[in-house]
Amino acid sequence: MPKIIDRQEYRQQLLDRCFDIFAEKGYASVTMQQIATALDVSTGTLYHYFPNKKALFEQLIDDICNRDIFMAASRLGEKRSLTEKLEYLGEFMSEREDYFIKQIYLYVDFCQSSDRSEDSISLRGADRKYLAAAMEILEIPDPAIARLVMSLLNGLLFDRLCGNEFSIVEQMRLMGSLLEKALDKKTLDPQSSPAKL
Repeated sequence: MPKIIDRQEYRQQLLDRCFDIFAEKGYASVTMQQIATALDVSTGTLYHYFPNKKALFEQLIDDICNRDIFMAASRLGEKRSLTEKLEYLGEFMSEREDYFIKQIYLYVDFCQSSDRSEDSISLRGADRKYLAAAMEILEIPDPAIARLVMSLLNGLLFDRLCGNEFSIVEQMRLMGSLLEKALDKKTLDPQSSPAKL
């Protein structure tokens, strides 16, 4: 009797294993043949699930984004204050530092090898999802402030990549303390209004 394969589950398994392949070899230099070989599947099987490398990468980016948001949200919701949430977010990033640094490498490599106006649509889509999640999970109504938090996290990861030794958790705790004071002051000032993106 032939083995019954759940096509969606198998597709997801292939996708899960692609992150390390792209991170190790880079988007620009890896071919579908190399990906298929690393996954131990035929090129035809890979093309059956993903029409080309760009489609595979875009699906991978969307999958990574959704998974990151789900993992952070499932544990961040328990925290009460913005400082506590940002501190936890720092812990979450610290625990998975290598993974997030690989993401940075992957995104930079993709952007360098692509037409930024067209091919980075998947990255912009992921960025919008991360921003919306930051606003919702951290309960920050101002997108400019949520963007500041995201920029700080990306900068902290880049600093760690450069070998700088500091605590991401401490930096995020400090950011939380500063933001709570700023948001409290903003709430008290009736002339303040949310910044535009």
